[in-house]
Order: sequence, then structure tokens, then C-alpha cells
Amino acid sequence: MSSTPPPLSTFNYFGEIGYSGLKVFSGRIEDSTLRQLRGPRRAERLRMMAETDDIVGGILLAYETLGRSAPWRVEQGDSDEEQADFLQSCIEDLNRDWSDILSSAFTFMPYGYAPHEVVYKRRLGEEPGEGEKGNSLPSSKFNDGRIGWHKWALRAQTSISRWEFDENGDAIGMWQRIESTDVKPKASGSSVVGAEVPIPMKKILLFRTTGQKNSPEGRTLLETAFKQWFIKNHLIEVEAVGAERDLVGYPIIYAASDVNIWGEDSKEVASFNRAMEIATGMRRDELMGAVFPDGWKVELIRSGGAQAVDLDKLIKAKNQGIAISMMGDFVLIGHEGTGSYALRESADNFFLRALNGILDILASAMNRQEVPRLMKLNNFKPPYPMIMHGDPDAPDLDNMLKTVKELREGGSEVVFDDEIIRALLERARLPIPSSFGEPVMGRETRWSPGARGGGPKPARQFYDGVNLGAQPSRDVGRNRTEKLKNFLGLGIQ
Repeated sequence: MSSTPPPLSTFNYFGEIGYSGLKVFSGRIEDSTLRQLRGPRRAERLRMMAETDDIVGGILLAYETLGRSAPWRVEQGDSDEEQADFLQSCIEDLNRDWSDILSSAFTFMPYGYAPHEVVYKRRLGEEPGEGEKGNSLPSSKFNDGRIGWHKWALRAQTSISRWEFDENGDAIGMWQRIESTDVKPKASGSSVVGAEVPIPMKKILLFRTTGQKNSPEGRTLLETAFKQWFIKNHLIEVEAVGAERDLVGYPIIYAASDVNIWGEDSKEVASFNRAMEIATGMRRDELMGAVFPDGWKVELIRSGGAQAVDLDKLIKAKNQGIAISMMGDFVLIGHEGTGSYALRESADNFFLRALNGILDILASAMNRQEVPRLMKLNNFKPPYPMIMHGDPDAPDLDNMLKTVKELREGGSEVVFDDEIIRALLERARLPIPSSFGEPVMGRETRWSPGARGGGPKPARQFYDGVNLGAQPSRDVGRNRTEKLKNFLGLGIQ
């Protein structure tokens, strides 16, 4: 028997009927397929995994350090120059270096998300005075009276207790648990450990690895590696205990013939417990030794041969599984006497592509969430400038020289360009002739995909706190090229 669907006129095309399907109970997200990564201890388990495992920690450190080395810039796009200059000035006026902010943002990899509470300030110069309530106002490098960023403050993932959702399943705020007796947040009015502080999403810059099911906690990069890590930890403990027992031996204690250690009398039970305590506590250290009454005997049994299972081989296999799941298997190449240069180069390329995708996520969150909020507070109208990143990897010198040689053999005149020659010198860490003027390496003038507007415009690079502005014309100093044709030994006549 078929049912007749309701007429389409009954539906509201501008409203939501369903929801994302995210599993949430009392504000806590319980959507992981692994039960160990559900519940209030999820963040602590991920923290232990990220901070204690050598492979996981090494890969995360590689992502963070290379990601922090990438150049960042403000792109004007279709916005006016005033907006681009203002956005850059706000970034330079943050209370922390841009590199430190990126370090906080990269914590979204092990946890899946990194919530930052954005705190604004009125830009009133170095000595802004006091507020209405007598509190000291944050200082600023600028004194134009506009509203800028004071800080992007990370709220530790281990302290986030639950989320607040609206009727459509969208997060509208989060609750942070107080874990220190030395702080007293204004929102709670209490310094009691365990009290919760509500933070609305309007004040949060949320970095997350994925928007799957619209979960504010994203998806941790360590989820696919968790099983391998869990088994590996158990194998390491077994290997350590086995190695110790091979050194010490397996202790067996024989009780005196007149002592019944299996009886239920309190003295007999005490004798049994004491013997077990001595047997299980035998170690080779400064406290090694035991004293027994007459009639008692201790015997140490040692392994008669090689282990039936090669635990070291199993641990290496788990390390490989962890590295593959995190796109970081390049860290293992060469450690076991295997792997070619080509294989390493291929693994590095995959890693750098993954890192570029991660930097895209960070830039997208800034441009979709926080840049519009800042601009609206200062009555700027869209379109707005954007925060963009460059490539984190430096070009390989051998490949650069090979490319230049191929271009020259093909008859291209580009190899005679001053900037090409200088780029090669800088990459080779060779002295730069003073006639070349200021450096050109590191400047970003590419118009990145996704940036607003059409052709390239001068890029403003701020990651080192210096506004480099536009590049000088390539026609300036062109006569120096002829003097440097043979400088690189490229066979240019």
C-alpha cells in the first residue's frame, strides 16, 4: 500500500527540516566510532597520545614547525587599500607574534579543533589609560580610535566540557570548565574548580579539521592511528617487562615445610601476601635483595631461548601504521636501512601537500569567521581583504639549477633575469653583491586561488612584522645582468 506524499506547498524552502545527524548527549559530542574517544576523557587520551608517543609527536612537530615557517600575507583583492592596511595593522598589533598564534592553531590537529576566544580593544596608543571600571586598557601600536584585535586566546581542549546547540543542531556556544584555583573568570564569578564558564560562538574563532556533520570538534587526525597506538603501547609494556624478567629471572619462592601459605588463618594469609610481594617486586637496582627465615627458598627461572614472537618487529609495524595514517611516513624512511631518495622525495611531496591543505583550513577559518567580524565592527563594507599563506617548503637548489639550465638550453632569456640569479644565490646561501639592492626572496606576489578580485596586486607580507610593499620594477638595474652571466657557472657565454 503506497502513501501519498504531502503537497510541496506544505514545505518551507527557506527553513531546515532535518539536522546534521551528529550524536550529542547533554551537550557532549559522542560521535566517534571508537568508544575510547568518546566521553569526558577523550581530550586527555588524545593529549597523552600526542605528547608521549615518539612517532605521533614527531609528525605533529613537523607539521607545526613547517607550517609556522610558511609566509603569510594580506591580499587586497577587490577591497580598497585602506581596508588591507587596516587588516595588516591589526595582525601586527596582536599581543603575540603570528608564529605563536599559528602554534596554538595547530593544536586542532591532535584534538580535531582549536577554539580561540577573540578579545578586541580600542586602539588608543601605548598609554590608553583606564576603563570605566578602573581596569587598565590594553595598549596598541596605533592611536586611531578604531577597534582592533587584542588577542586570540586558545581555550584548552582538555577544559571544554560541553557545547550549546540551537534547534537546528548548530553550535551557538561552549562551556569551559575551570581547572585552576588561581583564576576567577568574570562570566562565572567563581574560582571553584569544576565550575563552568559559557563562551558564545560570536566570540570564538574556531579552527577544525573537517566540517563533517557540522561538528564543532571536527575530527582528530589521530583517530585512525589510535588503535595502532593503543596496541603499540601494550606491546612496549610487555617488551619492557619481558626484558626485565630476562635479566632478573622469573622468581619462585618455596615456603618452609612447616608453613601453610594456603590456609585461611590471618598469619598464613599474611605469609602468602608477603611472599607474593617479594616475588613480584624483585628488581635489579640498589634495593635488590631479600631475607627469608630458615626453610624458605628462592629460585630464579630464566628464558631458555629466543622469544617466540618478535615484539620489536611488531612495534615497528605499528609505528609504520601510525605514520601512514598521519601522512608522515617520511619520518621512517632510512631508519631501517631501506628507502631510496626518490621514495623519500615522493613521501615529502605528499606531506607538503597535506600541510598546504591544513594551512588552507586555517586561512579559510580566519577569512570566513573573524575578518568579517572585525571589518563590520569598524563599519567597513564588503568585499574585504583576505589573509593568505604561501608555500611552506623552500625550492630545492638542485631542481632550481636544473630548471635554469633547461631553460637556457631551450633559448629562454629568463635565466638572465636579476631576480632569477639572486634567488639562486640566496637558496645556495652565497653572498649577495651589494649592487643587487634589497632582497627579493620571500616576497609573495602570486594571486592565490580563492582570493577576491582579478589580477595581481601588491602583496603585504607581515609574518616577520615588516611591510615589504610592492616589488621594484625588473627593468631597474637591468644593465647588471651582463656582469653576472658567468657568476653561477652555468655555461652562459
